[in-house]
Amino acid sequence: ELNKLQEAQGLRLGNKLKMAHIRWEKQKMKVELASQVFSSSVADALEFCNTQLHLPQFRGCEETVEFLRTIDAAFDALNTRNPLGKAPMRTSNKERAEKNLAEGTKEAVCKPNAQCRYLLTYKLSQDHLVLFFSAVRARGGFGNNPTARQFTAAYKRLLVNLQVRSGTGNCILRDNTSILGATPAAANTLC
Repeated sequence: ELNKLQEAQGLRLGNKLKMAHIRWEKQKMKVELASQVFSSSVADALEFCNTQLHLPQFRGCEETVEFLRTIDAAFDALNTRNPLGKAPMRTSNKERAEKNLAEGTKEAVCKPNAQCRYLLTYKLSQDHLVLFFSAVRARGGFGNNPTARQFTAAYKRLLVNLQVRSGTGNCILRDNTSILGATPAAANTLC
């Protein structure tokens, strides 16, 4: 409904929502589309349509707004790259992180009695998924909608080479995080 309204009015309510986000089936491997849908800007636009414009088609969207903000906050929380960066998870912000992250991650977030000083959440970032999808596309030579057979073949080639790199796309590897590597467990684990 939000996209229909924006298309009809010829303007955007501070978000990047377009028809590509609605008709995503042919672009399943574009993580960017999902991150733009699950954003605070879309939540703000929905809330504005409901509370300020009082449009009937947006009545009752409060839970959707809350859900979008939670997912957006989780994306932000999982995108810290170093301990001095924007918002690494620490004991001091544990409660806020727990509120914004799924129940299953609560046990992994820097427990007070653990030997963990910080958690570099960039290691959990969607960037690695973006790079992986980019590598699958590069190996297969197909677009954003591979068949199961094409995906399996590309995945096997990536496993054999143990290498995921992307010279194109919107995502670059910012550290030496192994995405598909088969390495022994690290002896000095942070968390």
